[in-house]
Amino acid sequence: MNDIELDALTIRLVNSSSKEIKDNLLHGRYKSEEIPYVEGYLPHKIEEERNAPVTLYHRRKAPEGKIFKAYEVSTLKKSWVDSPSKIKKDIRDKLGNVMKTIFAFWCKEYKWILGFILTTIALYLTYIKLTTNK
Repeated sequence: MNDIELDALTIRLVNSSSKEIKDNLLHGRYKSEEIPYVEGYLPHKIEEERNAPVTLYHRRKAPEGKIFKAYEVSTLKKSWVDSPSKIKKDIRDKLGNVMKTIFAFWCKEYKWILGFILTTIALYLTYIKLTTNK
């Protein structure tokens, strides 16, 4: 096996997953002179994938994401997901969004709302005064 073939094999192994390498070994897709290199590289690839960083998200514990080792993922509960868009919204989140919208509207339009409330109170007091004086 010359250097070019060895480099090509190395590139193929680096870009393959351990599952693909095992599958190719099982089905005899490597040349006989490549097999010792592949068998020597496979444990390294498995260990590399086992320690690979994985970012997971949780609605309360880590909404911005937390990095785990790949072997730790199987021990986590189902509430951890691999994308923030997969986090399920519950009624508290929806209620919080409604309250934020109301608060934002209040902050923006408080003068008009206060004016409306004060005008309504003034008209009601005037009505009471006019009806009780008769």
